[in-house]
Amino acid sequence: MKKWKMILTAAMPLAMALSFPAFAGEWHEDMNGWWYENDDGSYCRNGWDWIDGDHDGWAQCYYFGNSGYLQMNAGYAQTNTGHADGYEIDKNGAWSVNGVTQVKAVPIAVAENDPEALKVYEEAQQLSESLPSANIDVDYTITMSYLGQDIDMSMNMKLMMKEDANGDMQFVCKGTADTLGTAVPIDMFYTDGYMYVNTMGIKYRQAMDLEAAKAQATQINMDLDTDVVKGLRMYTSGDTRKLAFTIDDQKINEVLTAVTSATAETYEELGVTLDMKINESNGEMTVNKDGYCEAMKMFMDYGMSVTDHTTSEADEMNYKMDINMTYKNPGKEVYFEIPSTDGYEDIAVAYVADAE
Repeated sequence: MKKWKMILTAAMPLAMALSFPAFAGEWHEDMNGWWYENDDGSYCRNGWDWIDGDHDGWAQCYYFGNSGYLQMNAGYAQTNTGHADGYEIDKNGAWSVNGVTQVKAVPIAVAENDPEALKVYEEAQQLSESLPSANIDVDYTITMSYLGQDIDMSMNMKLMMKEDANGDMQFVCKGTADTLGTAVPIDMFYTDGYMYVNTMGIKYRQAMDLEAAKAQATQINMDLDTDVVKGLRMYTSGDTRKLAFTIDDQKINEVLTAVTSATAETYEELGVTLDMKINESNGEMTVNKDGYCEAMKMFMDYGMSVTDHTTSEADEMNYKMDINMTYKNPGKEVYFEIPSTDGYEDIAVAYVADAE
């Protein structure tokens, strides 16, 4: 799949990874065992904490007891197995699953890309570009801030994408959106320059020229490998490699402008202008033994402004979004059929009819 398609997948309205606090500090050992002192002088206790002990941007998860000491089985050295709080741990006391130590990317002040990590990232991108189709499970956890209130939302989507005989993109997407405890099914697909949406029996379509967006993104020389990704670093565990990075705000906003301009005409017909800006974004890619991206995590903090042409009033919203993407059978071709387009109304026509 082309690089812009990965951007589109992430930007579509995308579960949080297991989350414990991450601390910077220092390990200590005394006659009673190991404990960890945080930068503020406090120490970890009563639970699991993500700790980047060597400050390389990758944290491991450790369990500390009430006294603040790292919890491990006393017989670990003899049995080569260990557990803490009912979970498997490795020889250093870090949480592991089936013998694989679990890691989590944490922020570090590094702008340069590690050359080895960049090579693996570029090769995975090239493989993705060569694929004509993809099958992706996408989970979104979103907090929207509006008028001083926070609203939590989530979406779970199954997305299949492919290029047709002309090289144009098609996709089908099924899922569920949950807002304030109310779950709404979503069924949508894209073909021939239109996004089709069917939710609870209400069918509409919206013109969306993704090919124009792709062309515009190409004109600004968008390159995910060198222009956008910063602080790229790698963690290797067996045949699996994890790549963590931050994203250049200016470059990603140029791409966002290219994508949103594809729907600008529709919003103009509705009498509003939509502006979006990404404030912060970072991610983590998992590459399998064959060099394919098999998972992607992303965090986005972005603002959205909707201005009414009649009143010139603007509604301001902020979104914080965690995205988990799992690529199913990467490298294998995906087959699907586009549903019938019968019975879908243009969104602008439906809006005018409702207003009248």
